[in-house]
Amino acid sequence: MPYGQVLYDVNGKIFCEICGKAFDRVLSHARQKHGLTALNYKQRFGLDTTLGLCSEKSKAKSKAKVYENYDRCITANLVKGGAKTRYTPGHAGRTGDKLSKQSKDRLINQIRKTIVEYKEAGHSLGQSGLGNAVRWGAKKKPSVL
Repeated sequence: MPYGQVLYDVNGKIFCEICGKAFDRVLSHARQKHGLTALNYKQRFGLDTTLGLCSEKSKAKSKAKVYENYDRCITANLVKGGAKTRYTPGHAGRTGDKLSKQSKDRLINQIRKTIVEYKEAGHSLGQSGLGNAVRWGAKKKPSVL
């Protein structure tokens, strides 16, 4: 199987990179049968560590369960249970040494892309001649009708 790619069968199940069988939730299978955590499995096969690996059928089933228990889940788990993990003033937060290599690489690529976009935008703006010519006095300011 190609490194870093998720392959699906005709039923939308995901193939296990180790044994080649297809599953709705391949990470549960990898943990139970191959003894790998989700993170280890994803890193070993070059997969994005932030994405889930389950079939569309399984996603829909999970989503339906969440909506069934929406009030109880949101109130108990997110509002009350999340109080321990919310930001508090003075907390150091997530520092660079706590980021995974993949997260660092993703942030660096995002910054590089943004820099390139700004350079291209600035270059095209400079080509228009309006800003630079007026600024350096080469042309008179265009009159407004």
